[in-house]
Amino acid sequence: MTNPEKTGGEDIVDAEIVSDQEIDEGELKAQRAKAIEKFRKDNPDQAHLGDGEILQQLNLSSEANKKE
Repeated sequence: MTNPEKTGGEDIVDAEIVSDQEIDEGELKAQRAKAIEKFRKDNPDQAHLGDGEILQQLNLSSEANKKE
């Protein structure tokens, strides 16, 4: 059987994790927006790309840098 006190504690911890994730999502969206804006300034020839395509390009270059 599960310990009711433990289950209650886990529920509280889960709620805290969700709150942290919401904050992180907001920060992540802001970072993505800044990265997209910077990419468009640095690469005017590719400024026509959509946000998703730009993020994909940034992810590919980021992964390539990690492998080096």
